[in-house]
Amino acid sequence: MNISTIKLVALFAMVASHISCVFGFSGWMLLPNSINSVFLYHLNIFAFVIFAFALINGWHYTKNKAKHFQKMVLFALLSQIPYSLAMATANRIPLSLIETNDFFHIYLMPGYYIIFIVVITLLAFFYALKKKSLHFNSYDKWLFVLTFFNLWSIRIQNIYLLTDLLNIFNLYVCAFLIIGHYESFQNKNADFKPSPISSIPFLLITLINADYHYGVYFACIILILLLYFTYDKKVLRCIATIFWAFVFYAIVPFLFDGNIHMDMVLIAAISALLLLFYQKEKIPYIKNFFYIFYPLHLFCIGIFSMLIKFNILNF
Repeated sequence: MNISTIKLVALFAMVASHISCVFGFSGWMLLPNSINSVFLYHLNIFAFVIFAFALINGWHYTKNKAKHFQKMVLFALLSQIPYSLAMATANRIPLSLIETNDFFHIYLMPGYYIIFIVVITLLAFFYALKKKSLHFNSYDKWLFVLTFFNLWSIRIQNIYLLTDLLNIFNLYVCAFLIIGHYESFQNKNADFKPSPISSIPFLLITLINADYHYGVYFACIILILLLYFTYDKKVLRCIATIFWAFVFYAIVPFLFDGNIHMDMVLIAAISALLLLFYQKEKIPYIKNFFYIFYPLHLFCIGIFSMLIKFNILNF
């Protein structure tokens, strides 16, 4: 199987998971009981493992890692409003149950101590630019834009356009920042050298606002790093992924609240086994389709959800 075929399978799993979440058990309850299941929602784990490997695969083959990283940053920026529109819990509550009357509301999301750290870092950024003591690339500047974009929550007429839930591209950006710093430390001639001044505030904001429980945001970053270091070792990669799933979806939840999510472990294991069939081969250049599809399908789900919320579609 080539990488595009594997990503198409993951794409269907991702869409099914998002539809289940928004229109199923945790949303509008429109799906029949036979498919309105938590298991369907947990297909997002399957999609995540596949897409994480696909990004690692692209990272190994790209000729310009700086440009590759900047693309992830830009799509994280473009995806945040569609993601908020589709996935914000408040957007899946009927207007009749909402008592807020203000038309427009905007506020800073994280604690003031984090804002203080970010402001100090920003001042250091501009000071370094003025003194020309550091060289900042375009991806560093776009990363600053994404950082401050993620600081805000915006609600218009009881619809959240921005929330403290961060889309999956923010997670990928976090992981590849770590990889970028590691590679630049190993190779002084690396073309991608992110600045700590731009990296630190982004990592702080995204790790605090991440839409995951049991510290799973950290776990997902750990998986990306595992896939990176086991990229050329198929069997080891499979074992590492299954072990990762067991630790973070069985052991960690059990320690938190006594639950063991074996369905999630099983789904992650299936995705790990599927990756064993990956074969390196030349394929048509369609990878931008997967980047574009992510915000596009979230936007469509969000718009459809809003039509239900405002009783334009009656179900």
